[in-house]
Amino acid sequence: MTIDFSAVVDQAIMSGLTYEQLCSQQPDLKITRNYFHDRRYRLHKRGEAVPYYGDERAAKAANEQARGAGVLTAPSFTTDKKDGDEVSWREWCDWMESGQELRHEASYSQDAAHIEFPDVTRPICVLPFSDTHMGAWSADVRAFRQMTEEILSEPDLYLLLVGDLAEMAIRLRGVGEVTNQMIPPELQMRFVESWLQEVEPHVLAAVWDNHATTREEGASGYSRMADMLKRKFIYSDGIQHLDVTVATQTYKLAVSHRFRGASMLDPTYAQKRYMRFEGVDREACIQGDTHVPGMSKYTDGSMTRVAINAGTLHTKSLYARRFFSLYSHPDFPCLQLFPDRHMIVPYWNLNEWRSATKGAGPQGD
Repeated sequence: MTIDFSAVVDQAIMSGLTYEQLCSQQPDLKITRNYFHDRRYRLHKRGEAVPYYGDERAAKAANEQARGAGVLTAPSFTTDKKDGDEVSWREWCDWMESGQELRHEASYSQDAAHIEFPDVTRPICVLPFSDTHMGAWSADVRAFRQMTEEILSEPDLYLLLVGDLAEMAIRLRGVGEVTNQMIPPELQMRFVESWLQEVEPHVLAAVWDNHATTREEGASGYSRMADMLKRKFIYSDGIQHLDVTVATQTYKLAVSHRFRGASMLDPTYAQKRYMRFEGVDREACIQGDTHVPGMSKYTDGSMTRVAINAGTLHTKSLYARRFFSLYSHPDFPCLQLFPDRHMIVPYWNLNEWRSATKGAGPQGD
């Protein structure tokens, strides 16, 4: 037969006994301390006037005595709490507009720019250079060195930096992508900075990219790559409309790391689309990003236009070989701009430009 000790325990609790006192008086109960306190809690929850005992009783008596003597009254205090004033949306607009003006003054980025070569008598060559991915094991370092030497040796050759100069695998999408970097991001930035110091006289302008600019901005809101480029050159955080005047002729270019749209059959589709729908006054449009070199010279209504897609030096990219093609092409189409007549002549790479223009002098006068 099961004996219910709850009534005995409840009676002991209501009489003010402690657990130890109850166990001493009735050793046959064999109850635990947890059971005793559980019964005490249940009585309290039922609204019973459960008496205090031991330290509890003494503390309660002391508190009641102190309250009776007025000792435990809550202390008063003062504060200097600030009450905010209601600010009109018009005042907020004034403040935000002044901030936008200040930010614009501090910004280096420009959507439109003009470069003049007032005294040239020979055509110049403009080379879109992008997607070198320096710092990656899979980048062609030897070709990068060779192309740099060729650029420095040609006085009438100028660069458009169209992005992804460094690998900057900092998105942490996978271990393989990160470990494909020969040198860490900090040293990649130092490498690019050193290279820019040497080629600076040959650089016309630069634009954003996805491997460095957008990845750094996504991680911290700031891009060191963009900061380096915009402090040295004409720079755009987006699409750049660049007018290049060669003596008496002005050529209207559109440059970006990537334009909207793609075609598996035409690497210059996005550029053509942009000139048709957005940059309707542009006669040449240039991008990088896709690693597939391409060039087109074509008529579009009354205009003759040129579309250029830069190649890559990331020739051993495992990502490209798995998902796109076994073939990568380190070719960078370039544009020859004439000073005495309005004419743009595209060449597949620097070798073809040299072969076609090496008659008399570096520009084939």
